[in-house]
Amino acid sequence: MGSDGRDVPAKELPELSIVETSALIRRRAISPVELVRAQLDRIAALDAALHAFVAVADDAIEAATRADAEIGAGEWRGPLHGIPFAVKDLIDVRGLRTSCGSRLTEGRVAKSDAAVVAKLKNAGAIYLGKLALTEFGTGGPAFDLPWPPTRNPWNLDLEAGGSSSGPAAAVAAGLVQLAIGTDTAGSIRAPATLCGVTGMKPTYGRVSRAGVFPLAPSLDHVGPLTRTIDDNVLALEAMSETAPAGGGNSNVAASIAGLRIGILRDPHVDAGASHEQIEAFERAATVLAELGATLREVRIAPLVEWIACGEAILASEAYAIHSADLTERPRSYSARTRSSLARGAAVDAAATAEARVALQKLVAGLDAAFSEVDALIALSTARLPRRLDAIDIEPSAADTQFRIPFNLAGTPALALPTGFTSEGLPLGMQIVARRWNEALAYTIGRAYEEATGWADRRPELPGLNTTENA
Repeated sequence: MGSDGRDVPAKELPELSIVETSALIRRRAISPVELVRAQLDRIAALDAALHAFVAVADDAIEAATRADAEIGAGEWRGPLHGIPFAVKDLIDVRGLRTSCGSRLTEGRVAKSDAAVVAKLKNAGAIYLGKLALTEFGTGGPAFDLPWPPTRNPWNLDLEAGGSSSGPAAAVAAGLVQLAIGTDTAGSIRAPATLCGVTGMKPTYGRVSRAGVFPLAPSLDHVGPLTRTIDDNVLALEAMSETAPAGGGNSNVAASIAGLRIGILRDPHVDAGASHEQIEAFERAATVLAELGATLREVRIAPLVEWIACGEAILASEAYAIHSADLTERPRSYSARTRSSLARGAAVDAAATAEARVALQKLVAGLDAAFSEVDALIALSTARLPRRLDAIDIEPSAADTQFRIPFNLAGTPALALPTGFTSEGLPLGMQIVARRWNEALAYTIGRAYEEATGWADRRPELPGLNTTENA
């Protein structure tokens, strides 16, 4: 029975939030086995078209049976007990292949669980499978690999975004309620925005990167993708290596009245954001003001300066990891990834050192902005999803995104939906808070989500009889 007293058909279980599902499991209204079977059925029905999963766990039913027995015996571990999760396939799961979306590592078998996987399993969550990504997390889709690019659930002709494409598409399509991605220059927030879901890049160091194949270690973050803010809070609390997300649910406030929110507008025009993106962002700002926040325009260093620093640091760190293989086995990479990684060869030690010195000034400017406001809002990207059959193999420029400043600064940044284009494609923004204050970003995000209802919208998925979209 559902929380409102009605039966919940098995096919509708993937449509529920983690919070709703967890309440049903704890009350024994449904079992983890029923939930996992419903998710597996949905994957079987949809993923041949989406390509979000690269592997599905063969022991998920067994794990769900154990979880059901534990809960029945009164050994409830918390709100993720019995909830399935899946991970981007550069995150290790013991005894399983970690392909990183590449021929180079497709035979690599993990000896132990990544720290984040271990934490989720300890919380009672059930591993459901590995999710697709762009090769080694480098960005855009490739077409010369064994795995086809993930497609966007809102329009199967379009990209899902990168590099956490599988996690975003899987959550948007209801294949899994919780997916774990990584974010080096926006790789959680970009696909979250393009697929219309919620994605958190937490504070640098909040979630352990142990057992996660690196792209650029000083910029890499691990974070959750979910449909709703409250689901994201639960996930980050379980994943966190340090203190919980801002202190836990009790610190995610019920109101944003009196908060000072800074609006970052300059980059939107500079990067060529569409009028629909800008209009949706301005409407979101208006909603926050109506909810009691005080808004003011804030300026930080020009986006081009952040991008220059970020590209130098990312390129040099990534090249250091891949230089030997690029020399010895270049054709094992896709053409797009090879081109992207090879750019690091031109970034010498002096250029990297110069970028790090410049970065100190940029971060100081961002910190100064936070002395005037409690949080910042900005678009997540100036790019709408592209047709997969029209994407060039060359790496795309980074000047259409506003995410890398917050990787460089290590601040938490939350991407969430803000509506849809006239063609029905998701739009989104990001909420940025001071380091270690994810709870404030969640507070603002929850207030906005409750006021607008965008998280309730679902894509129409061919071949599946679902409940009507909200």
